[in-house]
Amino acid sequence: MARAFERPAGTGGPFCFATVTHESRRDTRHVMATTPRERSLVPVRGGHLHVEAFGEGRPLVFLHGLADHMGTWSKIVPLLPPNRRVVLVDLPGHGLSTRQGPFDADSIASRLLDAFDTLGLDDFDMVAHSLGGAVSLALTPRLGARLRRLALLAPAGLSSAVPFHLRLAATIPVRGALLQPFCGPVTRLIAATPLAFYDADEARALAWSNAAPGTMDAWLGTLRAHISLRGLRPTLSDRIDQLHETAPALSILFGADDPVIPASHVREVEAVVRNANICIVPGLGHVPHRQAPLIVARWLHDVLEAAPMPLERHRPLTVVSGFRSPWYRRASRAIARFFGFGRPALGA
Repeated sequence: MARAFERPAGTGGPFCFATVTHESRRDTRHVMATTPRERSLVPVRGGHLHVEAFGEGRPLVFLHGLADHMGTWSKIVPLLPPNRRVVLVDLPGHGLSTRQGPFDADSIASRLLDAFDTLGLDDFDMVAHSLGGAVSLALTPRLGARLRRLALLAPAGLSSAVPFHLRLAATIPVRGALLQPFCGPVTRLIAATPLAFYDADEARALAWSNAAPGTMDAWLGTLRAHISLRGLRPTLSDRIDQLHETAPALSILFGADDPVIPASHVREVEAVVRNANICIVPGLGHVPHRQAPLIVARWLHDVLEAAPMPLERHRPLTVVSGFRSPWYRRASRAIARFFGFGRPALGA
C-alpha cells in the first residue's frame, strides 16, 4: 500500500510515498447522522464556536479548511479507531460558528483555546486541513504539552507560496456583502461536482451553512489576514521559535496533484525542523480525506498510534567563508522571494 524509507541522518524525518489503489465504495453517508453525538455552541471571545463530539476515549480534534465546515470529515469519522473521542469544530466564519472577526490565525487560535478550556481538553491529538493547518501552527505553542500529536492534511502556513488567484482575491477591495447572495448557490454548484467529492445531501448542507449572513465577509477577512501579493504569512519559519520548545509530533500528508497548496511546501518543513513524518500521495488533490478516505484513515491510524517523536529545530549553519554570487542572480532571487514564486518543484 505504501513504500516508506528513512532518509539519511540529518536530512529530516520519515518520508513516504503512498500509492493510490482502488477503494471499496463503503457507504458512510449515514454515519454522522446515526452516531450518538453531543452538539454545543461554546462561548468564546467575540461569539461562539459550534462543536460536535463522538465516542469515548482520548480526544482527537479536527479542524477544517477555508469555505468548508465540520461535515468535511464525514468520510473519515467512521474509519477512525473506536477508542477515540472525536471532536469536530466549525472555525469562526464557517458552519454554525460566529461570523465575527478578527480572522487571522492567532485570533482564531485564541478562540479555539477558549473552547478547549471550556470542554476540558487537556491531553489530545489534532488533525487539521488547509486553513486549519495554519491555525493549528498558531495554536500549538499555546497548548504546550496538552497537544501530543499534530497531523496536517494539505496544510496552509508552511510556506509563503500560494496560487496567484488567491493573492488576487485577498487584495481586491470588494465588499463581501455584494457577493453574499451568490455564496450559497455557488457553493452548492461547486460541491455537487465530482471533483468536490460531496454527495447531494452534503452539498446542500454545505451550501446552507455558507449562505448564512456574513459568510463572505468572514472568508475575505480570513484571506486578507493571511495572504498578500507577496504570498502567505506567517510561515513555519516565522513560527519556529515559538514551536520548537513544546512542539508535538508532527505528521504531514500532501496530495501530489494539489492545485492550491503544492506538495513542494515540504521543503520548508525539511529546512527548519527534524523528525517530521511526511507523506505524499500521487494522484490526490487538495481534499485527500474526501478523495481517498481509506488511504488517509490508514495513514492517520499509523501516525496517531505511533510513539510521539517531538520536533527538533535544525541548527543554523555557520559560514566561515563564502562566495558572493553575481548581482543579477542576487536580484532574481530577491524578486522570486518577494512574489513567492520560483521555488523548485518537488523532486527537482
